[in-house]
Amino acid sequence: MEKLRFKIAASAAPVALAEFVRQTGLQVLFDFDAIRDFSTHEVIGQLDPEEALILMFHGSGLTYEFINEKTVSVRPRPTSPSSVRLPVPQT
Repeated sequence: MEKLRFKIAASAAPVALAEFVRQTGLQVLFDFDAIRDFSTHEVIGQLDPEEALILMFHGSGLTYEFINEKTVSVRPRPTSPSSVRLPVPQT
């Protein structure tokens, strides 16, 4: 992928992704309700789009997948089974 100049402020994920779309021309698919409470990191520099996403999402709880060369899907990272608390049956 071609390197682009990025300047995306740390912000709420939907805001940062709108700016990512503006700067890359890529299509980004996401469920607004699923990601609206997530925050992203600042991304500044000469990077390819995937490098920008890696920096933006580092430690945020979000993940991405390229569907094709022009489309990216973003979603919350699945929680690991060990972090999910199941109800304890009453006996």
